Amino acid sequence: MAIKLPAIGAIMPSDLSERTSAAVGEADTIENALFEDDLLELVSARVLDFSRCVFRRVRFDNCDIERVHFTDCRFESCDLSGFQLRDGTLRRVCFEDCRCSGTSFSRMSLRDARFERCQLNYAGFVEVKLQNTGFIDCPMGHVLFHRCSQRELLLSGCDLTRAEIIETPMKGVDLSDCAIDALRTSVAWLEGTTVSLAQAPALLSLCGIRLKL
Repeated sequence: MAIKLPAIGAIMPSDLSERTSAAVGEADTIENALFEDDLLELVSARVLDFSRCVFRRVRFDNCDIERVHFTDCRFESCDLSGFQLRDGTLRRVCFEDCRCSGTSFSRMSLRDARFERCQLNYAGFVEVKLQNTGFIDCPMGHVLFHRCSQRELLLSGCDLTRAEIIETPMKGVDLSDCAIDALRTSVAWLEGTTVSLAQAPALLSLCGIRLKL
């Protein structure tokens, strides 16, 4: 599966709070910016658009944004813990070494989104469209996928211990190199997935079957 990378050209160092305040007041798009060692907090807005931006060691805190859109953006070692992302889009966006514990993705549309080595414990994906989206080497304990749709979803080297998959068909997804201990789901939602022989006990337990070796 090929996930398209962000198309980022020349960018200029910017102040995130100043650019955000200006964009909210003028209903404008924030674009071609580098935000480094910065903080965005206590922002309330109906819509916020970012395009061709790089966020490096940025923290988001207590932000209430109804619809947030990121297009051709990259996040490096950022902290989005507890950030509420809803009714927006992620298009050609990369998250690398980010902290997203408890982050909520609600009614979002993700396309060509990549999460690599990101802390996603207790994150929630609710009514999210996942297309060409990849999670690589991510701790995802207790993560929730609820009423999501997926197409070309990649889960590689992830820890899905005690993850919950509810009303989310995982057909076509390869889980063979992920940890799926105490997975909380129904067998129906795992139909068509690929797993390894070592994962058989965890899957049989979903059916109330104990494997005797």
